[in-house]
Amino acid sequence: MFEFLDGFLIYVGPFLGLLTAVVFVHEMGHFLVARLFGVPVEIFSVGFGRALVSWRDRAGTIWKIGWLPLGGYVKFLGDEDAASVKRSEAGPAAPAGVTMFHDQPLYSRAAVVAAGPFANFLFAIFLLAVTFATVGQPFTPPVVDKVFDNTAASSAGILNGDRIVNIGGQSIQRFEELQVIISNNPDIELEVVVERDGYESTLMVTPGAREFEDRFGNKRRIGFLGVSRGGSEFVRHGPVLAVWYATRETYNFTVMTLRNVWEMIARERPADELRGVLGIAQMASAHRADIHQSRSDQPLSHSHFGWGAPGVLCLRDDIAQTY
Repeated sequence: MFEFLDGFLIYVGPFLGLLTAVVFVHEMGHFLVARLFGVPVEIFSVGFGRALVSWRDRAGTIWKIGWLPLGGYVKFLGDEDAASVKRSEAGPAAPAGVTMFHDQPLYSRAAVVAAGPFANFLFAIFLLAVTFATVGQPFTPPVVDKVFDNTAASSAGILNGDRIVNIGGQSIQRFEELQVIISNNPDIELEVVVERDGYESTLMVTPGAREFEDRFGNKRRIGFLGVSRGGSEFVRHGPVLAVWYATRETYNFTVMTLRNVWEMIARERPADELRGVLGIAQMASAHRADIHQSRSDQPLSHSHFGWGAPGVLCLRDDIAQTY
């Protein structure tokens, strides 16, 4: 019994918590913008199936929590399918002075549709900003502490003491950013700009690849440059800088994700890196388990977080010390 509860807390709980938060924020984005344009909302649901809890607000919207917490939806007045399309004229009539969603101008419908994903971006920035302002942001200057022999770094001409300024077209301010880019680009040639003795030099490097197996037996190929970093620390930012760095981090992850998807479409990257619902559950539970272990075994370090990049999440310290 206790083993079941422990497994639930470690594996299922984090996944359901993550999914519920993402769904709620996403649907709230649709809801708020719809109300802004005067679109009547019949139902706001987190979860599917029979309602465990439900209530009606003053505007007539029914709020409910479904028993199956694997999604959610907002139903506008007159919706006849999941695409909010009116397929017949027999549907309910809008009250006087009210325009239903499918009768709204194109710009307002587009705003309502885009509000969900946009709310998720704002939510990500908010969570990162709070983390950076309270716990701190892992920060290591992007200076190479050591270059290992017979690696991609040594072959490209990278030397001890070089500062990585730019790699793959992305500016580098922290070694953690280098880790994310290298890990996601095994066997892919990248342009690297390094600062050495006050001058910048451009080098071409093709990260090697090594295989990483997670706790579920899934094998992933991650890039390996062949350099190590110096010491790292958590830097707490003020509110303004925390928001700035959170926005920058969210932007970089978004660009990297879109680039990775394009590479899958162009067959430059294996499509099995995509993760569905089960993959999200595995990553969430692995993240929760690593944090739990780090609290009991050793002080928390940046490498336990991984910051959500494919192939980087929850790498252990013995893997993340070198890149």
